[in-house]
Amino acid sequence: MSFCKVTLYGNLGRDPECKTNNNGTQISEFSVAYEDGYKEKAQVNWISVNAFGKTADFCNRYLQKGAAVVIFGKLRVDNYVNKEGQKCIFPRIHADEVHVTTKRENGNNAANRPSEPRPAQGNVQPPGFGRPAPKPPPSNAMPPEFEPPDSNTDVPF
Repeated sequence: MSFCKVTLYGNLGRDPECKTNNNGTQISEFSVAYEDGYKEKAQVNWISVNAFGKTADFCNRYLQKGAAVVIFGKLRVDNYVNKEGQKCIFPRIHADEVHVTTKRENGNNAANRPSEPRPAQGNVQPPGFGRPAPKPPPSNAMPPEFEPPDSNTDVPF
C-alpha cells in the first residue's frame, strides 16, 4: 500500500467556488499560493485544492481570497490531452482538513462571518496545540538534590 499525504501552508488566491455533485455532495474549489525558495530567489507557486462534504461547507462559508490557511490532504494528479494534442498533468490537493491561521485586517475577513469551531472535520490539532502550558516552578523552589552550602565554608576561588 502506498499513499501521499500533503501539508500545504499558503494564502487563498480566490474565493472558494461552491459546487454540488450528482450525489448531492458539496464541493469547494479554490487555489492556494505558496512560496518556494528564500528571499530574492523565492518563487510563488499555485496549487488547486478541492474539499468535500463538511470540509467543503466550512471552506465555502469561512474562507475568502487572501486568507492564510494550512491544509492537510492527499495529492491527486489528473492527466488530460489539451487542444494541441499534448499530454498535460494537473496536480491538486484533496483536502481532509483546512485550518485558518490568520485573518485579514482590512475589514474584508473571515471575522465578519459567523464563527464556527475549527477544524471543520475531526478535532485534530498539532501536538501541544490547545493544551494549557505547563506551570513554571516557583521562583524560590530549588531542586530536591540541591543543598545550599554552609555560609562558614571557604569558597575555593
